[in-house]
Parts: sequence; C-alpha cells; structure tokens
Amino acid sequence: MTVGLFFASYRGFHHTQPPKVDSVHMPLFRLRPRFRFIANFAMEDVTERLRAAMEAPDAPVAGKVLRDFAVLRVLPEAQHFWSPELTLQLHPQEDGGTLVRGLFGPRPSVWTGFACFHIFAIFISLIALLFGLSQWSLGIKPFGLWLTPIPLILTLSAFGIALIGQRLGEDQMRSLRMFLEEAVGSGYSGGA
Repeated sequence: MTVGLFFASYRGFHHTQPPKVDSVHMPLFRLRPRFRFIANFAMEDVTERLRAAMEAPDAPVAGKVLRDFAVLRVLPEAQHFWSPELTLQLHPQEDGGTLVRGLFGPRPSVWTGFACFHIFAIFISLIALLFGLSQWSLGIKPFGLWLTPIPLILTLSAFGIALIGQRLGEDQMRSLRMFLEEAVGSGYSGGA
C-alpha cells in the first residue's frame, strides 16, 4: 500500500484524498509551500524515525532533528543555488499521534539575499519619491517621481526569478517529501 501525505494549505483547506507524491504539483504563486499531516506515532517516535532514516548510509537527505523541530536538506553534492530546505514542526496530539507541519523554502542564504534585495528596492523607491517630491515642491521638473516605479519593477522581477527557482528545485522538493513519507512509514493518517 502506498503511503501518502495529507497536504493542506495554511488556511486549513483539507483534501479528501492525500495526493500521491508523484502527482503533486506545487501551487503557482506560492513561494514557500506548506503542508501538514498526522503521524500515528508519538512525537519521540517520529523524531527517532527521522534520525534513523537520515543516519542510514544510503540516505538521500541530510539535516538536523531536534525534539519538536527538524530541517531536511538535499545532500551537499546534489545542492545547487535553488535547492530547497524542508522545515518540520512536530506537535503532539491528544490521541498519541503527532501533527507534522512542513514548510518548503530556500536555504537561509538565498532567503536572506532576497530579503535584502527587497529592502534595498524599498529604500531606493523611498529615496526617489522623496527626491521627486522635493523637486516638485521647489518648482523643478520632478523627474525623481519617474524613478519611483523602477524598484517596483525590480521587485516583481525578483518574484518571477524566485518562481523560476522554485520550479528548478521542484524535483528536490519532491524527493524531500518522499523521504519524509518513507521515514514516517505506515504511521500516516489521512486526517489533520
């Protein structure tokens, strides 16, 4: 029997059937896809299963597992600029199971680079706006106001680049999810 993961959006929309890993498509315009599922094991068992799977000699994933938190990464020799990370939060349930919340995202260095770029674009936009308004108040032709939308265009371009990067890392996201599914094994429950 193929074990599937129960994926839901962060708004709580629940699928009636868990999608198969091979057929899952990442939603467009969602830079950091999220999912969640219930594992039928206690939180300690889930962490031990993840640790054991990562310590296996043929493990396709590296990472760190703490008591209620885990980060799964693609092996260093397979990483490229757009390689994703899978961050997991584990929450014990009253019935003895574990709610596993997953979040795909870029490596911290890539995420920080995009954040710095956006902050820089906002800063340049504010400078151009202030410069243009100063020119206007002085009765000078306000060409600075025409510079204000340029950072917006750059920000939208960065968003498009991030979507392309997500598509380039989609196979690795799929392999991280498959690894998680195999590590949790038959302890999957279709309701979250």
